[in-house]
Amino acid sequence: MIPPPDLTQRAAHLLTTLDSNPTSSNTYNTAFIAGLRDAAGTPWFPQALDWLRRHQHADGSWGGTLPVPVDRLVSTLAAVAALGQCGEPWAKSAVQAGVDYLWGHSEDWRTSPHQTSAFELAVPYLLDQGRRAGLNLPAERFTDIEQLRTAKLGRLPAVLPSDAPSPLLYSAELVSPQLLARQAERFQAEDGSIGCSPAATAALCRHGDNAAAESFLRRLAAQSPDGGFPELAPIEIFILGWALYPIVRAGLRPAGIEQHLATLRAILDADGLVTMSATFPLPDADDTAMAMTILHRAGTDVTPYLPHLLTFERDSYFTCYEFERDGSVAVNARIAEALGPEPQRYAPQIEKAAGYIADHRIDGAYWYDKWHTSPYYATAHVAFGLASTAPKLLEATARWLRETQHPNGSWGAAQGQPEETAYAVLALDALVQAGLTTDTSPLPRAFAYLCHHLDDNDTQYAEMWNGRGLFTAPHLTRSAIISALHLATAYL
Repeated sequence: MIPPPDLTQRAAHLLTTLDSNPTSSNTYNTAFIAGLRDAAGTPWFPQALDWLRRHQHADGSWGGTLPVPVDRLVSTLAAVAALGQCGEPWAKSAVQAGVDYLWGHSEDWRTSPHQTSAFELAVPYLLDQGRRAGLNLPAERFTDIEQLRTAKLGRLPAVLPSDAPSPLLYSAELVSPQLLARQAERFQAEDGSIGCSPAATAALCRHGDNAAAESFLRRLAAQSPDGGFPELAPIEIFILGWALYPIVRAGLRPAGIEQHLATLRAILDADGLVTMSATFPLPDADDTAMAMTILHRAGTDVTPYLPHLLTFERDSYFTCYEFERDGSVAVNARIAEALGPEPQRYAPQIEKAAGYIADHRIDGAYWYDKWHTSPYYATAHVAFGLASTAPKLLEATARWLRETQHPNGSWGAAQGQPEETAYAVLALDALVQAGLTTDTSPLPRAFAYLCHHLDDNDTQYAEMWNGRGLFTAPHLTRSAIISALHLATAYL
């Protein structure tokens, strides 16, 4: 048996590195920034063009390592639209390969369980940009998405004219220049960014002089390990919460954790709601519930905070952001978990969240979520939130976990992923703790697999987090692995 590594020390080190490259570069944001040029046509960020050159797949597409159709579609549209302005020979051949891919795979996304964020806004916008660049794209195959775009924007009529913040800040590159300017006037952050989005920040530069936005992008470029640009920046509160949760769930108490817990307490004490970054003006249910759950597990009395979660309650589920087109399984599970300290007081709300989750169960055993492509992520969070309060929802989940484990001890896509394996271990442990299974036979093999991948570098993790394109959050993957290994040692 492989000896357990010093997991507490590794967790402590992880918590000191959260500010360093929290999310990976991806095609979508890199493409938007690659399109920025001066009056003479010289690219502002030639390294972004080179990143696109180096990251095209053999089939002509761009996107994450795993072939998720909607990610490949949006990423490829973004790349060819950006490279259509580039006159270099390599770019012309790359664009043609990308266009050929789009003609051959324009319908693949329709049978996929995944959609990227703002998909219904991005596809029409990028098709239009491609047409402006003179590209022959299969636009007629996407006419129904224009209807979704209209429906999306139709949810916001009372908000946008008043210049109140909306989730569209994150995708502000896809709205009209007039709306972008109006939102930027009030909500461009002190660091120059808008919406925690490099692509949206690039749009500020594209539509006029904005020295603060340009400075922000140049700082990101200087920090980039590979010449590309990330899906989200800054995103410090989200990263902190999702890194801490597995650690406290596993019972680890690494050095330095108290200062991070104090940060979450201070945010909640301020107004009871949490955003993904101090620069983002819109609180959300996911970050808010996560902060409360972490603090509860760490010993803080969170009952004074819990009423704030009702801000996100709707008729049949809890929303993550106002004006969303669809809900989130993981968010509703997290709400149920956060309300757990007062199960009687919030019984109707927990039941409501459980009902939404029940309606989205697949084959009676597992779930997908809008913010992450892995069913093991969504299923783990359902197990965390409902194993004790709605156990019948999870009666078949342990069997599904046993049946989907690979011979090498892993779970997940492409013969197994460390991140998905960690979530599967965390889910199975939650089911064991709730008395829903006594079969822990998968865990020793999973432990061995995760030990072999504990020191993988950032580029070895597949992109599974769902933004406008897929991305990796390496610190969160490592936190899940460390925590899963710690829990698995009890079953060796």
